[in-house]
Parts: sequence; structure tokens; C-alpha cells
Amino acid sequence: MKRIDSFKRFCNILSAEKVLMYKEVIANKEAFEQAVDRSLLEELGIVELSLYQDEYEVFVIMDTEASFEYKKYVKKLDKLEDQSILKGITTFDTPHQDATRCHGFLERIYEMDQVMAFSPIGGQLKLRHPIKYRRFVKALELEADEDLLVEYKKVHGIGAAWPEITQGMKDIGILDMELYLKGFKAYMIMDTLNDFDHEEAMGLLAQKPRQDEWESHVSKFQRTSDDASAKEKWRVLDLIFQLQESTGVLYLDNLIKIK
Repeated sequence: MKRIDSFKRFCNILSAEKVLMYKEVIANKEAFEQAVDRSLLEELGIVELSLYQDEYEVFVIMDTEASFEYKKYVKKLDKLEDQSILKGITTFDTPHQDATRCHGFLERIYEMDQVMAFSPIGGQLKLRHPIKYRRFVKALELEADEDLLVEYKKVHGIGAAWPEITQGMKDIGILDMELYLKGFKAYMIMDTLNDFDHEEAMGLLAQKPRQDEWESHVSKFQRTSDDASAKEKWRVLDLIFQLQESTGVLYLDNLIKIK
């Protein structure tokens, strides 16, 4: 698969119903390999595909070529036979009526050093990291209040984040961070230096300038205590499937833990 420096990112949620529907195939290595054939993904413009388990749902990260167009992708996929699994994971019946309320692509409300906003259906244009990195995906429950949700988005809008907070993240080795919304739940994609120690780094972050003040400031939006640290608020999700351009298909021991 060819290497690209710029790409688009689409994030979505597989509902518990969809996960149960595809459970047997997702948990079957041979069937899943057939469903996500690398040459087919390259033909369709998908560069990387990762799935993270969040209780009974699955958070999906789909990175594509920069020229990728979702509507054209769906048309191509519809012409292919025996691709119901890939279609079920990467396409949706109502993709952009309200991306925070339906099983469509999620709205991104924050990116570190963000200068432009993109629509969920159009994809988030990004640049590839020039060095090796680690990735952590996390989830956080928000208060079920529409007014607070609107304010939460504003707090994380372009240029709204406190500079001390951004600098503190960079100081501990965070290369990039994004926040996506699905209803009253926030999802974080956090890319770090390759030797990043999560426990140690989160402890250092708590000591950075204005970090306590920031955590208190945003606590009213979060279903957590006022004095909780970032580490205590956000739960790290398990990676259950990943296809990367450099390594091919990676299967983990905890593949699809559905009760």
C-alpha cells in the first residue's frame, strides 16, 4: 500500500446492534481477513482501519486518501459482491443528518493546533506523523444537557483552548489530540511519542501550569467530580482490530469481547 503524507479521517460508532450482527465474522480471523482484503482497501482509498471497544459499542477510525469521497466510495462498494461486513463497518444509512445523534460519521470538535474546520461527511484532512508514535483512544461521559453541550463545543473550538494547556500536552510528549462527539459522549484520539509512558505522563500533565484550573473549568460538562484529573475522567479503550499500511492486519488476543 502506497505511503501518503496527507489523508482524511472519518470516525464513527458501530452500535451494539451492529456489533452483535457482525460478531461471529469479526471474531473469525479468516472471515475478517477476507472482508478487509488489503488490495481491496487500497482500491477503495482506505489507508488504515482501526476498531476500539467501548463497552457494547465499537469506535471506528477510518483513514483514507486525501481525495476520498464518501458518496463515490459507497457506489463502488455497492458494486462489489460479498462485502457486507466492510459495508456494515464503514457505511451508514443516514450518514450526516446530525452526526452527533445518528450512526454516522462523528463531529470533530477539537484538534491540537487546529486552523480549519471540516464536515464529518467530508472527512478531517490531516498530515501524517513524520516519526513513530503510539496511539491511545479514550471515552468520557458528558452531562446530558443540550445547552452545556453547545458550550462544550465552544470551549474546544478553534483558538479557544488555553495555550498553557496545549503547551503542557506537547511538553509531556503528546503529538496530536482530537475530540469527537457522539451524543453526550466524547471520544479522544491521542497520538504520542513512541516511548510515551501513559501513567507517568498523565501524572506530569496534572502538574503543568493551569492544568488544575482547566480540569475544574471543564468539569461542569463532564459526568465526573470537580477535582478529578484527566487520567481519572477518561477511560482508555481496547484496540480490537487494526489494519495499518506498514504492518497489514493485526489481531489482538482480546478481539471482540462481546457478552
